[in-house]
Amino acid sequence: IPIANASFEMNNGFNNFCGGTCEYSTGLPIPGWNTTGATGQWITGGYLGNPNAFDGNVLAYTNGGTISQNVASALGGTTYTLQVEILHRTDVPMTGIAQLTLNGIVFATATGIDPGPGKWSNWTALLTIAPAQAGETLGILLSDGGNGEQIGRASRRERV
Repeated sequence: IPIANASFEMNNGFNNFCGGTCEYSTGLPIPGWNTTGATGQWITGGYLGNPNAFDGNVLAYTNGGTISQNVASALGGTTYTLQVEILHRTDVPMTGIAQLTLNGIVFATATGIDPGPGKWSNWTALLTIAPAQAGETLGILLSDGGNGEQIGRASRRERV
C-alpha cells in the first residue's frame, strides 16, 4: 500500500532561513499530505544541534497542526503497521503523536521510547481491521502537543 511522499523529500520550496544551511517552509503544502495549522518541511542544517532528517534531507514538522493522508480502503482481517521516525528536538520537549485512523477517527496510537534530545526514534502503531470495518478509509495522522515535533519518515506495512 503506497504512502505518498513517505520521507517528505519532495518540497514546494522553503520560505524561511534559520542560518547556515537551515531552512524551513511555513504556509506551503507538504506534497502528498493534507495539513492543518502550523506545519511544513525543514532542513535542520544542524540548527541548535538538531540532526538531519532520519533518511534523507527534508523532514516534516508540526507546531500544533496536523499532517495526514488517506492511504487505502481497509481490508477485513488485515493488521496494519505504521512506523514513524520522530525526532526529539534539542530545544523543546518531545510531544509527537503518530496514529492510524479509519474514516478520520483515531483507532491506534503509536508507542515508542524517547531516547532524549537530539535523537530520532521509531514509533509503531498496530491496527487489526475487523470484518465490519472492511472498506473503511485507512489513514495516517501525525500531530504534536503544541511544542513542535519533527517527523522523518512514515512507513506502513500490512500483514494478513
